[in-house]
Amino acid sequence: MTSTIELQTISRHPEYGDFVTGLFIMEGSSSDEFGAGNSAITAPVRDVLAAVPVLRWIPTPSEEDNIVEATTMLQAAALGAIKLGDATLPMTLSPSSKATFLMDEGGLRIQSIGGRSLGLFGGWTFQIEDRLRWFLENGETLGIQIMSPSGDPWVTSLTIGGKPSRLAVKNGNIASKALSGLINHSTSWTFAHLGNVSLFPDAREVADHHYRTYAATPLTADIPDVTYHGPCLGCGAPKLTREHCTPDWISRDLGVMPVTADIFCGGCNSYFGQEFENPIASSYRAGTLLHPGTRALFSKWAIKTALTLAAASDVSIRQPWMRELRNNTIPKGFEIFAEMGTITDPGYTFAVSHFSAEDQKRGQFLTSFVLGDVSVVVAHAASQLNKIPQLPRIHPSPRPADTRASGQDSSGGLHHKLLSRMTNSQLGFTPSKMKAVTPRQPRGTR
Repeated sequence: MTSTIELQTISRHPEYGDFVTGLFIMEGSSSDEFGAGNSAITAPVRDVLAAVPVLRWIPTPSEEDNIVEATTMLQAAALGAIKLGDATLPMTLSPSSKATFLMDEGGLRIQSIGGRSLGLFGGWTFQIEDRLRWFLENGETLGIQIMSPSGDPWVTSLTIGGKPSRLAVKNGNIASKALSGLINHSTSWTFAHLGNVSLFPDAREVADHHYRTYAATPLTADIPDVTYHGPCLGCGAPKLTREHCTPDWISRDLGVMPVTADIFCGGCNSYFGQEFENPIASSYRAGTLLHPGTRALFSKWAIKTALTLAAASDVSIRQPWMRELRNNTIPKGFEIFAEMGTITDPGYTFAVSHFSAEDQKRGQFLTSFVLGDVSVVVAHAASQLNKIPQLPRIHPSPRPADTRASGQDSSGGLHHKLLSRMTNSQLGFTPSKMKAVTPRQPRGTR
């Protein structure tokens, strides 16, 4: 990613080197996620600027590099800094527990938490430009970067009150002629948490669990717009054709825009259409979708639908799962929860889960969807869910819904509860952002 540092002020010490304050600016794309509060939201434009104030220490070069290296290590330890490594941002996602910062008329000062010694950073006031002060006041985050002779800097984040690190986010790009105006004058920056934690050096220490909801009605839609890169999910063939991830038959019945993606070859697309979609469509229209005689077929169809919706939404899935379905078998470890007649609004909604890298390795998967008047949850959990609120379990063995919970959650609310249960963590999510679409006539109204 392209980056630059603006609004720089240098405080030079003849013995210790340069202390440089400035605004680190990174250019990202619409696939990066940003969010206010504890939620992550997908930026709606192609080019996005993310900025954070930084304080960099560049030690004076010396013939005794080992001494300088030792000094930088001691200073890093005093501030709780870690190696930047392959990360992009000169800061950490989790703020330092050893220091914070404050500003007065003289400039920027680093303040100890709990009376700890801060070494060089604790003894001086650093000069800052007035505009950098604005970013510090609104974002309440300062990135610390300690350069070392080895070339791999140490970094951490200082925040006010121990709050999570935030960046200033605004539409734009570094090459734009308007960049100077955005930096020096614009007050429309959004101060937000960055959803793409892989850009931080402490990303491995953070469980990045979140989910995204999508929906479509006859007049509005918010559906995925990503491109699957890989072979056919059903057999591994390289040539792909378009798959209707929300089944074509129900999208036509409801008169809504379908979710489509190039994820199957022609043979697999034809197979799933004939063996899964056609008989399920007949059962749905006849009102026998969840009858005992159709449960095995329904379970395979539900898993296939959940996997294709996830793949079309940029969720990594295990290809052996789809290949077992292609062989007309139900992959082991899946649970299916479903009920008919729970929703009366026309259209569909679904939610996909993004698990941390560690949970992905454990095979965690959760997708929920409501198509017409059938509500479905498909889960592959490290520990079986067994019972969930509102929806009875269909597979692997029937179980009634958990009636201990009071009230009725929306489909998104239920998904949130289940993902929290599977990860035992606080979650961020991206809600649907509905846009008007050209009405699509339901089947039978032409």
